[in-house]
Amino acid sequence: MMPVDHLKHSTWFSLALAVVIDLPTAAIAFVSSLLVDIDHWLWSIWAFGHWSPFKAIRWHLEAYEDKSCQNYHICCVFHTVEFLVVLGAVAVVSPFARGVFLGVLFHVTLDLVDHFFLCPGMVLAFRVKYLLAPFIPKLARGEVYLWGKETAVGPR
Repeated sequence: MMPVDHLKHSTWFSLALAVVIDLPTAAIAFVSSLLVDIDHWLWSIWAFGHWSPFKAIRWHLEAYEDKSCQNYHICCVFHTVEFLVVLGAVAVVSPFARGVFLGVLFHVTLDLVDHFFLCPGMVLAFRVKYLLAPFIPKLARGEVYLWGKETAVGPR
């Protein structure tokens, strides 16, 4: 999902949280639902060695806009089920973590819905790559593929 769409949806979600729960939790959820995408930049550093957040943003936007689903198989650790489980466990005892958990969960849910409609049937493939890419650097860099022939290009 595009960052501007995350901003719009997160704003509405946070306003609803402010009414249902409280303002501090809503504020934490809003910020965390936007900052969770920092793992896209971290992935770009690890996969391509580029430290520029602008190159990372450009690569992700181009890969997303491609709509072929061929260039967008990446490992973003803050978008994984494992991260959500750990964060959810901490959220049980920490009000701050509860706000972070709600924001990240909302963000990831939006991404899953967006990916499902953008690339039907590929959500499972994304999940397999999320799990394996940290252990196989060539997979994360797009030098090895799990299925079919893909084209993955790093930031220019």
